[in-house]
Amino acid sequence: MSDLVLDNADLLREIFKHLESAPKRQLLATALTCRGFSSPALDCLWKKMHCIIPFLKLLPSFQTVNGFPKPIFTLKAILDYKPLSSYAIFQAYAVRVQEFSFTENAATNAIPSMTILRLTQLKGDGPLFPALRHVHYASASAVREEVMLLMESPLKGLYFLDYTPKDTHFPAILSMLPGLQNTLTHFILTATTRENLGPDELKAIASLTELRWLHLVVPAKNKPFGSLSKLRRLERLELTASEEFITHVLLNLPSAHIRHLGLARRDYTPWTTAFLDRADQCQAPSFWHQCAEIVQDKWRDSLQAFRIQDQFRLDPFTRFEFQSFIRNLYPIQGLEFLEIHNVSTLSVVITDIDYMDIATSWRGLKHLHLHLPTIPPNINQPFTTPSPGWGPFQPNAEEFAIPKTPTANALLILAQSSPLLETLQIYLPSTKFEGVSGQLVLPDGFTGHSNLRKLWLGNCEVDDAITIATRLNLLFPSLQTAAGVIATPGFNVVAHAGSACGFEWMSVQRWIQTIKDIRAAERARISAILDETGVKIPGGAQRKIYSS
Repeated sequence: MSDLVLDNADLLREIFKHLESAPKRQLLATALTCRGFSSPALDCLWKKMHCIIPFLKLLPSFQTVNGFPKPIFTLKAILDYKPLSSYAIFQAYAVRVQEFSFTENAATNAIPSMTILRLTQLKGDGPLFPALRHVHYASASAVREEVMLLMESPLKGLYFLDYTPKDTHFPAILSMLPGLQNTLTHFILTATTRENLGPDELKAIASLTELRWLHLVVPAKNKPFGSLSKLRRLERLELTASEEFITHVLLNLPSAHIRHLGLARRDYTPWTTAFLDRADQCQAPSFWHQCAEIVQDKWRDSLQAFRIQDQFRLDPFTRFEFQSFIRNLYPIQGLEFLEIHNVSTLSVVITDIDYMDIATSWRGLKHLHLHLPTIPPNINQPFTTPSPGWGPFQPNAEEFAIPKTPTANALLILAQSSPLLETLQIYLPSTKFEGVSGQLVLPDGFTGHSNLRKLWLGNCEVDDAITIATRLNLLFPSLQTAAGVIATPGFNVVAHAGSACGFEWMSVQRWIQTIKDIRAAERARISAILDETGVKIPGGAQRKIYSS
């Protein structure tokens, strides 16, 4: 039996994959264990590399020169004229690498041009790394001359983060993109500087006919694509740009199969709406409403994930109309992920009815994240009555009236009607349910939502940690994380992601785990008693009695 395992390289390779995330010395030790382990373990060891220097050390002409401040790796490239047959070891390991992931630290070891020339001679007509499929650069400083050699491989994924368009290697990189149009499926380019991508650069990106995933971050003043006619197979688009750029892409993208769409607006929202007539403001739909109309018109049958976000200063006089925005998305039947982040400065009206509409419209919803400001009830707001002297725009009492807010029953609504929900991020003023006692009573036949793992409730009031933990554990038996932040009187509140979790919500989290431990121990105790008495009850019945 052991001989069959040792002779099955595919099985060993599948086993050793579990060591790829561990320190490389573990795979090295595995490769040195025996001859049968050697080749599969080396495949996993060299599969993902963070530097090209280990390959250079395999060359017979490699030498190290102690320079200042860092060692410089070089070759006697043209001086030795050794035949290519002497580079067999290098070629044996070069075929194993499938991914390069370069960090900023990798850029400290510069490879001289003579070394690049020798590697070019070594590879011949084929690629230097035949199995290479993914290249990742963490920043522009990590890009070196060897990128030209790497891009000759049939790449499927190319990722450039924090890139500078004026970098010396950037024009050459983009000029080689058309050569990858039949293989490249994933392309990420984030340009965090103010230097715009020119027409030639955008044209090179738009030439990738096999592209499935495009993640693009461009400056606010960047001009749109000239043509998008070749991006017909795109399935995932993540775009951070100006209103003009985003609108141009949405209207002209020919792909009919967009499944994941993330949009982030990074230009400033004009404040001129504060001095316009109120009727004009109501008639003109907002930018995000226009995007929603385009999205549901073009991709209502394919879209599964939709995310919108504003990255810069918003108009403080215009409220985001949540109901009209969400109604534009209801025709998208297969939506599984929805995130609305930082799209309004003024408080947004959301009620239990809205959550009922969301739950009934998207039965397959798995992730709902609404980062929307809401004014908590019973708080003295600084602008609850109109103030004189505001110029042409005079707010009235209705404009600054405290909007309706959802109640804890929204959790029950989502738990009953969204059975696949895994993460939930909303704002609730309190977890008290309707009724005199404020306690949760589950409807007949409903034993709780078993899929929800993470819950964030923003500035939700914590009246009693044990009580809240009991309610949430009853409603969501599989809940692993429940978090919120401390409310600040007089300010809008947002459903944060729990990173600033207050002490009260830490107590709630501890009590949730304690309740789970108690119930697990009780199940084990009952199971032991039933086993001792010879009574056999299926595990499903036990879980109904004491849900985990």
